[in-house]
Amino acid sequence: MTNTGSAVKSQCELVVGMDGGGSKTEAVIGAIGYDGTIRPLGRGTAGPANLQSRNANDAWQQCIAAIECAIEDCCPDDQYQVRMHWESYPFSTGLFAMAGAGSQPHADAFMQQIVASCRVANPTVTHDARPLVGGGTQADCGIVLIAGTGSFAYARTADGTEDRCGGWGYLYGDEGSGYALGLAGLRAAVMAFDGRTKPTELVDGFRNWLGENDVPRWLTELRSWDRDQIAGAAKIVCQCASGNDETAIGLIDQAAQSLAQHLTTLWNRQFCGQASDIVLAGGLLVGNESLRTKVIHCFLESGGKTGGVTVVERSSDAMIRMLERMCLRKH
Repeated sequence: MTNTGSAVKSQCELVVGMDGGGSKTEAVIGAIGYDGTIRPLGRGTAGPANLQSRNANDAWQQCIAAIECAIEDCCPDDQYQVRMHWESYPFSTGLFAMAGAGSQPHADAFMQQIVASCRVANPTVTHDARPLVGGGTQADCGIVLIAGTGSFAYARTADGTEDRCGGWGYLYGDEGSGYALGLAGLRAAVMAFDGRTKPTELVDGFRNWLGENDVPRWLTELRSWDRDQIAGAAKIVCQCASGNDETAIGLIDQAAQSLAQHLTTLWNRQFCGQASDIVLAGGLLVGNESLRTKVIHCFLESGGKTGGVTVVERSSDAMIRMLERMCLRKH
């Protein structure tokens, strides 16, 4: 449960923030205070809602499910009033940061779902990196690097110029992502099993993870898995690397170099040698301190300069701060 004590009885203006990703959808419901700050009331999660891998209606249904979970997360004093508000009145402001929203047709189709629902009075649909700059930096300016199921980097300068790097999807992009690292780990394991490379703890790691000791049978299981599930294999690579497995360490190093290249590319293009704030997010980066450290080291080794590094563990925290900026501008 997120809070205790009621924040709704004297507040009638509620907002919602949504982070729709390739692995899950996270919602946060907040109440706007008299001073313009937003108090989070409840948080909830649902299934994946990438707009380019799910249709607009499916993505919206995941958002609704996440909101329902967020209502359930509210403290008892707030829950009844929040639910009554949700069922009778639209949220005053909604920020929907959705993976895949960089495609305007996909973003427009999703916006149509929101508008048709009449649940959010002033919705904004953007890509999933925008709130991380707005909520993860003091000046709404810097570079965001996301590495979860996929990978993507986004920059926003002081004058509002936006730029991006990566995010091309699993077929020919997403370097350094959970999917790419997991797949590389599986490939390294079967090569070692064949005897084509030196032994690695990855073989036993994946045996335990898959619950299948017979390596040739792995493919039968994995054929039915989607990208989000295969991205989960990255945690086995990380575990083996922390146990000093040389092959796994090498894969982590390669991922760090690929992710650092995203940062360096945007930094060279947009910040002209000046220090930039860096925001790191996504399940792979948040869950692996060693990988984060290596990414920043590679960035600095390539000549990059940073004014500070922020790790956003919960996207909903950045979402709240971004919603405060939006509501301040609106009022």
